[in-house]
Amino acid sequence: MGEGHVKQRMRQFPVYDEDLDYCGSIKTAEESKMAEIFLNDRKTRRGKGEKRQFEALIDQWICTQCQVLMEPNCFAVFVEHAKGKVWHPECFVCAQCKEQLLDHIYFWNDQEQKVYCGRHDAEKRRPRCTECDELIFGDYTKAEDKTWHIEHFTCFSCDAPLGGKEYVLKDNQQYCCECFAKQFTTKCETCGDNVPFRQCLSAEEGGAVHAWHGSSKCFLCAVCRKSLVDKTHFIKNKTIFCSFDCHRLYKRFEK
Repeated sequence: MGEGHVKQRMRQFPVYDEDLDYCGSIKTAEESKMAEIFLNDRKTRRGKGEKRQFEALIDQWICTQCQVLMEPNCFAVFVEHAKGKVWHPECFVCAQCKEQLLDHIYFWNDQEQKVYCGRHDAEKRRPRCTECDELIFGDYTKAEDKTWHIEHFTCFSCDAPLGGKEYVLKDNQQYCCECFAKQFTTKCETCGDNVPFRQCLSAEEGGAVHAWHGSSKCFLCAVCRKSLVDKTHFIKNKTIFCSFDCHRLYKRFEK
């Protein structure tokens, strides 16, 4: 068994989806019971496709995946959960990730009439933790379209729990506000002082992000000095303007 085969097996059939002894995140008796019910249900839908050659085609068989008519004497995959359905071997893939099902092992979804690999069959029924990759059978938190065990949703820097708290996402990592302020402090374009995260107003210009204190003293028109907090404005060369009239005046003064 080659390395690629092993990696594919681990990806399609995570061991902690199959054996509770490997589920380090199950903490309570209630979670264990839910996991047992989940595993017992999976056993009824798990199967191994049978690859065999047609000796002759009395009826017209069509591949379930590609919808192409099967050729005489070709090889095909049959599954016990879906009588009357057949696949080309190369078409016997997970309905979600489209990977060929390793060793023709599948999980049958009766409602959808589709086959899935172990990983994506499990995720149709339980959320998966982004941090540890295990399925979640208890309480969890959801953010940025991802799910975590509550104890695993933590600051990337200090590991403080972030469930129900304000956080900042940077480079696909979540930070508590304190760590973000310490590590990614920006300077105000108006006064030059550091800008605390909660007081920051920012804007992107030419791929660069500029920041200001979100106060009437700093976030204001460079010409008329009117506060632009929560008001219409535009940025030009790191400078804030309330209108094109003020921008034209500013350009005159520059000359």
